[in-house]
Amino acid sequence: MTKINWKELGKGFLLLFICLFFIPNIIGILFIYFPVSDSIYPYLANGINYLFLIFILVSIYKTSLWADLKDFKKNWKQNIKVAFKYWLLAYIFMILCNMVIIQLVGDIAANEAENRAIIDTYPILSIFLMVVFGPFIEELLFRKGFKKTFQNPKWFMIVSGILFGFGHLLAAMNFTSIEAFISTLPQMIYIIPYGGMGYFMAKAYVETDNIFTSITMHTIHNALSIILILLMGLFI
Repeated sequence: MTKINWKELGKGFLLLFICLFFIPNIIGILFIYFPVSDSIYPYLANGINYLFLIFILVSIYKTSLWADLKDFKKNWKQNIKVAFKYWLLAYIFMILCNMVIIQLVGDIAANEAENRAIIDTYPILSIFLMVVFGPFIEELLFRKGFKKTFQNPKWFMIVSGILFGFGHLLAAMNFTSIEAFISTLPQMIYIIPYGGMGYFMAKAYVETDNIFTSITMHTIHNALSIILILLMGLFI
């Protein structure tokens, strides 16, 4: 039977709520009273949001982060090898899943479409948010925040992957009406490739017991994805 540390589970979900819902909404409300131009808003709002999240997460995990960083530097060859190995497996898994799902759904994941639009419009912002800040924040939220919850590492990897996948599908869900919500349900099938990527990131974390291994893996994936999207924009 899987043993669950309910206190750690509660802390993990509370942190997800604060970082993914509470803080972004507070920042959004502030910009209602202090409006800025549409060209500046994405840079300013996202920048402030990410800085707040980094401050909170580093404050919570600063001791273990420092220990992990020293260990990562000491064993960097092995850690990078593990990161690249599981990124390659995850990438192959995502490609195969997406090839099948696109045929069924008829379109790419809404999160992917949104990211492509942001990259095309704000390439510099995308590099900082998706390559530098995003992997760091998401790995602390979805991996480090839940690692102590499950005694069995397999359950940690599965749950971490599911949460990671669901977190990337929230942009696709429309809660304005029942009809609108039902129309977005087919997008939920994309939890398979996103969840698979999250699973392999958790596996890299478990194998090295170092959060910077999964951060490195996440960074590799996002950086290569941005490069591919920018290259596609040049040649298509």
